[in-house]
Amino acid sequence: MLLPPSFADLLPKEHEVFFVRETVLKADLSQIYGSYTATKGQPPYQPSMMVALLLYAYIRGVRSARKIERMLWEDIPMRYLSGNQQPDFWTIAYFRKRHLDALAEFFAQTVVAAQRAQLVKLDDLAVDGTKLRANASKHRAMSYGRLEQEEKR
Repeated sequence: MLLPPSFADLLPKEHEVFFVRETVLKADLSQIYGSYTATKGQPPYQPSMMVALLLYAYIRGVRSARKIERMLWEDIPMRYLSGNQQPDFWTIAYFRKRHLDALAEFFAQTVVAAQRAQLVKLDDLAVDGTKLRANASKHRAMSYGRLEQEEKR
């Protein structure tokens, strides 16, 4: 199969993958980079690339590390972000677990940036009120009124 010199050539100029790349390049990822000090073993995948992969996968509604790995083989935008590298699912899952706090902060900033760029609207907020069968004590469960009383204490 013949591919162009850059995967970017296969994508429309307004594709959201370019927003993802730009956002990650501008982000302060020093907390993540600072955690890598080892001089032995193989060098890690570029942290900015790993963050970009997670962000793009989340935008696409993909959370599973195995599905993200599959996207790295099948999805042109993911191949563009990864520079045609394919970290395995274990590496993706470990990176996410290791940097969970830094990623949560970064993703919150990304939502604000996307809103400023008018890519998303935060006008509506939906809450799922699904009731699930659970193994919870009826005596420890709180009503709304009791919860307010506890909150005031």
